[in-house]
Amino acid sequence: MPRMDLEGSSSIVTGGASGIGEASARQLAAAGSRVVVADLNEDRGQAVASELGGLFVRCDVTSTDDADTAGAAAEIAAANDPSQAVIASALAGKVYGLKSLRANVEEAEHNTTRFLVMSRRATRPKPGALQPITTFVFRVRNVPAALYK
Repeated sequence: MPRMDLEGSSSIVTGGASGIGEASARQLAAAGSRVVVADLNEDRGQAVASELGGLFVRCDVTSTDDADTAGAAAEIAAANDPSQAVIASALAGKVYGLKSLRANVEEAEHNTTRFLVMSRRATRPKPGALQPITTFVFRVRNVPAALYK
């Protein structure tokens, strides 16, 4: 199966310091993506990120504090360090007096969120079939960490 060309892209891999997360980070880096390894294990996460030429961030995906974009905007504003940035809503930026570097990135053609779904059995499309596409449609409340909850 041909590999996807991810040259110039960026990927965030939660749990990227070990196991399947680390393997995923390595595959993404090999395909040309700049990888951000997000994990609780700082020593191992730093080592993997360094080896891949990427970045490491300490992250606990079970914590709503780590998944709260408005909270992250508050932290960046409090730090008052122009070398730090955050991805947050326009409202959070306005509330905390942050300057927006780029708006509407969610609408950019190159901005794609991909989820890897693993199963015990492989399902392969028939040769010549159209490119398989899976669509998930769901509704969440507009609250911090809505997808986490």
